[in-house]
Amino acid sequence: MINRTFKAAICDIIVVFLFFIILINVIQLAGKEQITAIQSTISMFESKISNSNKKIEIDPIRKRLKDYPDVDSQYGTVIIEKLGVELPLYYGNSYSILRNGIGQYTNSFCPGEGGAIICMGHNFDGFLRRLGELDNGDIISINTNYGSYDYRVYASKIIDETDFDSTPVVDDQELLYLFTCYPFNNIGYADKRYVVYAKLVEGGIN
Repeated sequence: MINRTFKAAICDIIVVFLFFIILINVIQLAGKEQITAIQSTISMFESKISNSNKKIEIDPIRKRLKDYPDVDSQYGTVIIEKLGVELPLYYGNSYSILRNGIGQYTNSFCPGEGGAIICMGHNFDGFLRRLGELDNGDIISINTNYGSYDYRVYASKIIDETDFDSTPVVDDQELLYLFTCYPFNNIGYADKRYVVYAKLVEGGIN
């Protein structure tokens, strides 16, 4: 009787262990699908961004960069005080980056250069799940290793995965585009994006 009970307990432990292994794999797969969705959104902006006029030099007004961050390296922090968000900002949008913080599309401009800055992040709790709580006038701050920049939110919208005509990208003024997947509580691949538009606050550069 004792031997039979012991065997049953062992079987229960094995079943629970296998359940957790399967659960972990499902969560990891869902995360990869969401990151793939975000990356596909950002890559489709490539044809809409012109970087031909990006000068790699120091400019006292625009503060154009002399040296750019290494790809996949952290070079700043994104702070959204209203949401209690403070996440590392990386130059790149690889899977490993988006697991740890905010990624920036490398063909977009950097803060302080006067063009479109395209950033993206997970809609997980602790990342950008509460992005929809931002109102016009709220501030998104980016602190880099060469200066600090404040951006004031002026619009936001939900777009389809390929609805890029409704989200024009400019390179003649400094705008921040911050993307995440939508719905915010979605698990797995999402075919919609939530984007916040914010404009550089003049005089907000330290």
